[in-house]
Amino acid sequence: MQRRDAIKIMVAVLGGSLSPSLVMALESEQKPIASGFPSALKQSVAAMAERIIPTTDTPGAIAVGVPGFIEEIVLQWYTDNERQIFLDGCETVESLSLQQFSVDFSELSAEQQDRVLLQMESKAGPPLTNGIAMGPNLEESAAPFFHQLKQLSVVGYYTSEIGATQELRYDPMPMEYKGDVPLADVGGSWFGNGFFEG
Repeated sequence: MQRRDAIKIMVAVLGGSLSPSLVMALESEQKPIASGFPSALKQSVAAMAERIIPTTDTPGAIAVGVPGFIEEIVLQWYTDNERQIFLDGCETVESLSLQQFSVDFSELSAEQQDRVLLQMESKAGPPLTNGIAMGPNLEESAAPFFHQLKQLSVVGYYTSEIGATQELRYDPMPMEYKGDVPLADVGGSWFGNGFFEG
């Protein structure tokens, strides 16, 4: 699966819950002029993304290029307000790291990084949702930093070739259609607006 195909699926499925800037970036045919985070911020963002999607039996965020994806979206596609929320959040992460452990976030152990990120998640509160939407929300996102970070990490990961093919185990041709499956085999069925137990 090519990244463009994964992006189209992601926008179609999650369009209503993605930030408008992220939707515009994902749907764009144009690649913006490259720019970059300062070196220390690059390391911090890479470490944060890797804690969101760590390496397990499949590659983690760093291996599939999520930090570069985050950098491009934040610098080239986010509005000034969205970008400021993200950058202020990164500063808060560094500040908490220095206050609690006296080193930069990227130098903390995985357990210490998780402690800092859990504090950021707690500050962010529950994700902002507007229920199920049929299309993308075109208003500027005011999502807190942690929700931005998580959304960028997940979208960047699952629209990468590795994320879409190894983690999701993409099967372009499932090979058969089963139109007559005994109810006992699936445990329930869909009817009208709800799910009924079998």
